[in-house]
Amino acid sequence: MCPPRLNALIFSVPNTSSAVSITRSKNCNANLKSIHLANWDDRLLLSHHHQRSKHQLIIIIIVIIKMKFPLLLVAIAFAVPRASAKKECTCPLLNRPDYRELEVSARWIVHSLDWGVLSSISSRLDSNPPFGNVYSFVDGPCDESFGIPYFYASPMDQSLSDTEENNQVSFTLSEAAFPFTCGGHNFEECQISPEGGDPSNPMCARLTLTGKLEQLEKGGSEFQQVNGWLFHRHAAMKSWPDDHGWVIMKFKIEDIWFIDFFGGANVIKPEDYLNATLDFGDLMDMDTNEGSTNVGSDANGSSFVGYATLFIVVVLGSAIGNFIAATRQKVSNPSYQQVDKSDDVSNSGK
Repeated sequence: MCPPRLNALIFSVPNTSSAVSITRSKNCNANLKSIHLANWDDRLLLSHHHQRSKHQLIIIIIVIIKMKFPLLLVAIAFAVPRASAKKECTCPLLNRPDYRELEVSARWIVHSLDWGVLSSISSRLDSNPPFGNVYSFVDGPCDESFGIPYFYASPMDQSLSDTEENNQVSFTLSEAAFPFTCGGHNFEECQISPEGGDPSNPMCARLTLTGKLEQLEKGGSEFQQVNGWLFHRHAAMKSWPDDHGWVIMKFKIEDIWFIDFFGGANVIKPEDYLNATLDFGDLMDMDTNEGSTNVGSDANGSSFVGYATLFIVVVLGSAIGNFIAATRQKVSNPSYQQVDKSDDVSNSGK
């Protein structure tokens, strides 16, 4: 009896009518293994006289490369373009302003980040402590900044329940959240490290806006405009349940507390903040952000590179497979072996 190894293996090829069978003869000494591929135009028969299971794996690999196994190609087709193409982002990102330009830096944070912590006076607890809640927001479309946060909220949420009794709120943002923005990356000052990086580092800018929340009139022109901004920059909001009574809340800024350097915090006048302008021509270099780009949603160039790489992989794989198959067929050909032996005999006679 042969050792307990693979005696037969049959598997089908997805999306084709073909099947691949690998069999081993009952004669353990001869132990002839063969692969037969049915219903393919290009047929392959491989034989060898070794008993080790690793040769079975080698034969399968040769078949996969030789026949351009559909599953392998599908995997490459999906993996290669996505590996080489950079992540597509909804909005381009602007370069970080000079820390000495306080109003511009504060506006940059509000426009660049996608979420922050909205704090209200709790109506749920008798002592009315502050209550913080993470909220997504926008301050305008991708290519324009108004500096005013807008929120897509439901009356079912605790924050809106609180503001029904007291609409005084604060909204806190930190540069430490920048990596969570599509195309964003960690700033050295914000990334926790022995060298001093930390979200609490004064050079990792943080901003707190204080004011009141006001609900926009549903269906009004401002509501429609802001609704478009929210759905563009936060696409998932489109699919949120309709029965939650969604409203849009506008933040009316009364006070701005900002720190982005050593020496204490700065209190910025709301009018100076609102009059500051961002340079939308000063786009962040995509090469500084690994695995992402901030050139909007156009990544055709990267996709072209990915598909070109796929083409090269397929061509090289086919060439290697053809070479290996031809070599094995030549070596295993009895007539080739006989000629080789006759050459040895004639040479020894000389």
